[in-house]
Amino acid sequence: MAKKSKLESINYRIIDIQELELFIPMVLAEIADDFEEEKLGYGFTFDYSWNLKSDTFSVIVEVLYVYDQEKMNEILLKFLGLVEYEIQDLKQFLDLTNNEVKLPEEFLAILTGIAISTMRGMIALRTVGKFQGDFYIPILNPGDVVRDYLNSEKRTPNIAEEN
Repeated sequence: MAKKSKLESINYRIIDIQELELFIPMVLAEIADDFEEEKLGYGFTFDYSWNLKSDTFSVIVEVLYVYDQEKMNEILLKFLGLVEYEIQDLKQFLDLTNNEVKLPEEFLAILTGIAISTMRGMIALRTVGKFQGDFYIPILNPGDVVRDYLNSEKRTPNIAEEN
């Protein structure tokens, strides 16, 4: 007989999805005319917030595309979005003394993966027909993303040149 995993005992649901910020500038002619994909840098950051009164937990995702970071450093797309979940008995999964999330890593990866995929769809929808609509949004392993997040001390955006 299969055992019930710790994840099966966590009751949650999505209660809100928000676009907090969207910046899609007109692309300079010098970039559009001579666009070099290898100069397009992509980065993303995410963070968590919670409200114990309402048992809500949010995953905030920021996506940033920068062109020619070395010379021009031109932002071509910036998106900030949020997916909010209601998690029953949220308090048991938080370390309030250290202001840390103590949700199982696998569950945190599920919540983060849902948020990243949701933001990917929102960006795709908002960039249809625009120059930025051709930018691909990488598929990320949410388990690796969460593990890196939990192991990092600095949580600042990292813009990497795409290859």
